[in-house]
Amino acid sequence: MMEEYFDTELINFPLDALIIEQDGEIIREEYVEPFDKNMLHRMFSVAKSYTSLAVGALYAEGKLNLPDRITNYFPEYKELVKSDELRNTTIENLLLMRTPYAKTTYKMIQTDDWVKSFFEVIADHAPGMIFQYDTSAAVVLGALVKRISGKGVLDYLREVFLKEIGFSDEAYMLKTPSGDEHTGSGLMAYPRDLLVTGEFLLSVLTGDFCEKYNYLIKERRFDSAFWDRYISYLREAMSYHSATVHTGKTRSECCGYGYQFWMLPKGGVMMYGMGGQYLLFYPEKKTIIVTTADTQSAAGGTQWILDEAEKFADGIGSNVGKRSESSEYEIGRANVLYGTFHILIPQQFLRCYTFSAKELVLEGMDRTYRLPYSEEGYGTVVEWSPEIKICARGELQKDGSFYIHARFVGECLGAIHILLCEKEGRGQLYLRCVEETALKQFNGFFDSSKDS
Repeated sequence: MMEEYFDTELINFPLDALIIEQDGEIIREEYVEPFDKNMLHRMFSVAKSYTSLAVGALYAEGKLNLPDRITNYFPEYKELVKSDELRNTTIENLLLMRTPYAKTTYKMIQTDDWVKSFFEVIADHAPGMIFQYDTSAAVVLGALVKRISGKGVLDYLREVFLKEIGFSDEAYMLKTPSGDEHTGSGLMAYPRDLLVTGEFLLSVLTGDFCEKYNYLIKERRFDSAFWDRYISYLREAMSYHSATVHTGKTRSECCGYGYQFWMLPKGGVMMYGMGGQYLLFYPEKKTIIVTTADTQSAAGGTQWILDEAEKFADGIGSNVGKRSESSEYEIGRANVLYGTFHILIPQQFLRCYTFSAKELVLEGMDRTYRLPYSEEGYGTVVEWSPEIKICARGELQKDGSFYIHARFVGECLGAIHILLCEKEGRGQLYLRCVEETALKQFNGFFDSSKDS
């Protein structure tokens, strides 16, 4: 029974809308007062995925290439750019959330011009290596779409396919303080808008696109060559490229990231907005789930929605949501990461690190931290101080990076999230300590060079 999933009568749980479609048939559609199907809803970061769809269409038109440097498209900010890290940042880096920033740039300085902030803030690590969620990346990509197409993200996409698949005319993007579209978190749309988008994207992943959307190809200004390139882009966008296990706050946020799309367990793909705004699709079961909600004051609410979706989709395979064979992101081997890496800008607590099959060693000016780990479970407990005892487990990620989860045991309770990445002799170490008082220096990105 459908009622076994997504109980919309849960007390104090504000699920606003739910649509489930299977094999092209809506099997449940429900709205909770005061919301109904004719009310626009804030979709937050679902906007990012639509921005990716627009960037992909420009790529398919031949108006940009993903390896292009983003600074080339914003020459008016050239004098603001202070680092090679930013100069070398590509459109693809922004799509993958592999920017040279540890935080969203317009939250790092006081400014109304969110696009300008991306070029104004000084980069703190090399781009293109490790995922870090950055809403300013999506805002800049939205400005890029406007700059090239002359239209906002939704208006441009309406010309490409949104209008003809039934996406509403009323949906819009909120504005940033400077008047740019808030393509990072500002989408206002109907739940049905997400549904028709899900039908379109599901057809791309299942191979039914030409059969269902042939009318988009015929007698349109976008020819078959455009659609071949666009479909190729969409499949890459909805494929695993980046590990997210080091930053994920819920279980489902640890499954990987594509081009502004999230990967899910059970082979699913997700367009994700804060507070429970979801477009989830499971290609092997040909199932689409749309939810709108406000879980911001309901602890664990977003994962509850995703758990219910996963229960419903239980039993499907996991072949979708992985990188295609054509992707440049090949599955790496951990031994590529083994060796000694020297921090390019040494810190008091960290001047180099050595990674091997059994241990990560962090060497500082004053002391050395040895962290044995196991890939089978949490390894030996080591004492770093009378208050800090720690053990760790490690796992190779599908993008070739290596993740270590180090747990405190004893008086200090918490964890250190560690991700190691290597690319062409350059290394990058990510540290995030989650504990009330201990090891506050264990936070941030650390660029390094590998001993030959």
